[in-house]
Amino acid sequence: MTQIAINNHNVHVVAYAGQRVITFKMMDELHERPDGTARRNFNANKAHLIEGEDYFVRNSSEARDMGFTAPNGLTLLSESGYTMLVKSFTDDLAWQVQKALVRSYFKPATAAPAIPQTYAEALLEAGRLAKERDALKAENLELAPKAAGLEILAEKDGELGIRDAGRELKVGQNRVRDMLFERKWACRQGRDIRPASYGLEHGYVRLVPRLYEDKRTGQEKISDDFRITRKGIARLAEIFGVMEAGSVRVPFSKAKEPTPA
Repeated sequence: MTQIAINNHNVHVVAYAGQRVITFKMMDELHERPDGTARRNFNANKAHLIEGEDYFVRNSSEARDMGFTAPNGLTLLSESGYTMLVKSFTDDLAWQVQKALVRSYFKPATAAPAIPQTYAEALLEAGRLAKERDALKAENLELAPKAAGLEILAEKDGELGIRDAGRELKVGQNRVRDMLFERKWACRQGRDIRPASYGLEHGYVRLVPRLYEDKRTGQEKISDDFRITRKGIARLAEIFGVMEAGSVRVPFSKAKEPTPA
C-alpha cells in the first residue's frame, strides 16, 4: 500500500470514487488533535457539505472491504470536504498540514491509473458502460452514437428519469423528487441530482451514461444521468399507494421505509 510522509506521519493512501480521500482518524492524527475532533467538527458543519461530493458514507461491510474496522460505518472526506472542514482548525499547524496534503496527497505529481470503482469512473472508458452492484449485464446496455446534436440515453429494463417516473406513478415529478430527498435516495450536487449512498446500496437509483455532442467544439462527450431503477419504481409505487406502476391505481398498504443512518 502506498505511503506518503505528511507532517512526520506516514499516511497510507486511501482511494474511493476515483480520488484520494481521508478518514476522520487520519485527519486527527495529521493535525495532532484528540481522537474524535474531526468527527465532532464534521457533525457541527455537516449542513455545509454535500454527500457524494465533499464526503462519502460507507457501511461497515464496505469499510471492511477497504481495510477498515468501522462497526458504525465509515465517512470518507474528499479534497473539497477536507479543505472545508479544516477551516475549523485555526492553529499554525493546520496551515502546514493542509498545504502538504493538497500538494502531496490529494494531487500527487504522478498517479497510477485508478481501478474503476464507481459509475463515474467506468464512464471514462470508451465504449464501456457502468456496472452496478446488482450485477446488471453489460450486454443488456447499449451505447451507440447517433447523428450530430442527438443525445443517447442508456436505459435498462425500463429505468426512468424523475419526470417519467412521476408520469408513470401518476403523482408528478415534484412529488417523486421530494420523496427521493426525503428517503435519502438522492442528494444535490450544485444544480444536479445525484444518487445518495442509501439509494445506491439498495439498488433504487443509479447513474447511466449519456453521449452528446458539444455544440461549441463539435466533440463527443460523455456525462451521466440520474435514473430510478425498476426496483426503485416498485418501491415508490408502494410508498405512494399504487399497486403497480403504470397500471390501475389501487390502494396499497404502505410499508415503512427504514430510516437511513
